[in-house]
Amino acid sequence: MKIAIDALGINKFGGGRTATIFLLQSLCALDTQNQYQIALSAYEPTLNTPAGNVKQWIIPIKHRFLVRFFAQLAFPTRFKGYDVVHFTKNLNLIGPLPPQIVTMFDVTILLHPELMPRIDYWYYKNIQRVMLRKAQRVITISKDVAKGVMQFYGIPEERIRVVYLAAAEHFKPSTAEQIKAVREKYSLPEEYFVHVGHLDRKKNLTNLVRAFNLARQKTGFKGKLVLVGERYPKGHDAELVPTIHELGLDHEVIFTGGAPDADLPAIFSGAMAKVFPSIHEGFGLVVIEAMACGTPVIAGRAGAVEEIMQDDGILLDRIDAESIAEALARLIQDKDLRLELSKKGLDRSRNFSWKKAASQTLEVYQELARG
Repeated sequence: MKIAIDALGINKFGGGRTATIFLLQSLCALDTQNQYQIALSAYEPTLNTPAGNVKQWIIPIKHRFLVRFFAQLAFPTRFKGYDVVHFTKNLNLIGPLPPQIVTMFDVTILLHPELMPRIDYWYYKNIQRVMLRKAQRVITISKDVAKGVMQFYGIPEERIRVVYLAAAEHFKPSTAEQIKAVREKYSLPEEYFVHVGHLDRKKNLTNLVRAFNLARQKTGFKGKLVLVGERYPKGHDAELVPTIHELGLDHEVIFTGGAPDADLPAIFSGAMAKVFPSIHEGFGLVVIEAMACGTPVIAGRAGAVEEIMQDDGILLDRIDAESIAEALARLIQDKDLRLELSKKGLDRSRNFSWKKAASQTLEVYQELARG
């Protein structure tokens, strides 16, 4: 087979890059027979293979709309004669292309339009509907997203395939030396709760800060709340920093900014828990990454999170400040519960692997190429 893959934009750090780059690396390791051409915004050395069956096509256009316009014009010619084209980040194209596969990460914007700019909501409500109906297969990263794709876009179930994400192999419990190193690098205390992800309204971080304050008052906890991630301009949480100031938590909440992927296992391993009170998630990859590090998880039943996490952490029916605070207090006061959830999380994380995801994705390629 000749397989084309659109992975434009994955050079930017975040969940989209993580989900796509590890899938591509696993595909390249698994399949040395078929020919791949991958459209990328920047060169990715980890995608080179000894077999030489993977070619990278670098399109260094920065503007997100201009690069899609370029793709619309160039892809039909570039990928003429290919057996399948896989669009890895929601967006496919209209045009005389080979059979198309589109990966959908979530339908959050359709469920919560207040969280994103109106133009994005309009696009996903109208244009994405037209585009998805041109795809022969839609890969979703959870059953919850599959349900949303059927509900909002009218895609029949027989055209949808669910392929779960996974934690990369380096997500595992860290040594004491590794934990000490990240504590020194990011000025972290001995005890802290952590949230890893974009700083945006969808993540419900203002309520997390309020909950942290309530838990401190209830238990006398002297540790910190650590927020790892960059501000997300399209979903800026304007209340987050003012709330920290209002509650007098300027020295109790630590903003690390974005952290390299290599540092995250030790950041997770050193934490009392990963707290994830997101409003909605198509998967919740950081939940599995934290579990793989033996870190207890507190999360809301938001979208696919319950499907992924099951009962191997603390699942919240409500994600208001009081409910989150109660869960924080339980973990602060109950070391045995922390140890129990650490073990359960480790066991749960082993159900997900990138090798399995790559194998299932390759099966979709083969299925579509056979017609």
